[in-house]
Amino acid sequence: MLHRFNRYLKEVDLDKERAIRLYAWNIEISAALWGGIHILEITLRKQLLRELISASKRLDWWNYYDTVNSRILKNLKQKISSESNDHLLDPNDLDSQLPFGFWIGLLSNRYHQSLWVPILNKSFPNLNQNRAEIHKNLYAVLRLRNRIAHHEPIFDLDLFLLSNNIKNVLGLLDLNKEIWLDKNSRVDAVLKKKNLVLNGEHETSF
Repeated sequence: MLHRFNRYLKEVDLDKERAIRLYAWNIEISAALWGGIHILEITLRKQLLRELISASKRLDWWNYYDTVNSRILKNLKQKISSESNDHLLDPNDLDSQLPFGFWIGLLSNRYHQSLWVPILNKSFPNLNQNRAEIHKNLYAVLRLRNRIAHHEPIFDLDLFLLSNNIKNVLGLLDLNKEIWLDKNSRVDAVLKKKNLVLNGEHETSF
């Protein structure tokens, strides 16, 4: 814990009171960002899944795309196969167990010709970026997600940019959800009050 707190102390020139306030603000901004990450992850998964099922014309899409080389997918396929006696399963039996990183990986360069061009680009009806840009932005969100999930400091990241990444990619998937997120998100308000919190002009809150 001391090692972790040292990062906050160094950020505020060893002022313990300000470090505690920064620690609290880090919790608050982490919580605020989580809502957008939540919506983006579920929307991405849902829309990629829809296209995979549509293109393969089968619910057990994971048995159709041999090009998908994933240890996680392989292990889950074996688990589901053994538990179900090879009966056809609802796709939710598998896709809900696949992590955010798996779905982002399907947008990587290795699957550009086999999945993106013929299938997965259709998941983004409002497409105005190329696949590489979307993958880069999503991977940045994934790193942010993992740091938040492990209760790591994120105060030193470009959180305004990362928040925009979340909203922008969500807008490529579903404009209505981007609008909904923008209406409900606390991120901008929390970012704006950072200095007030550190200076003791605004109470800590998370």
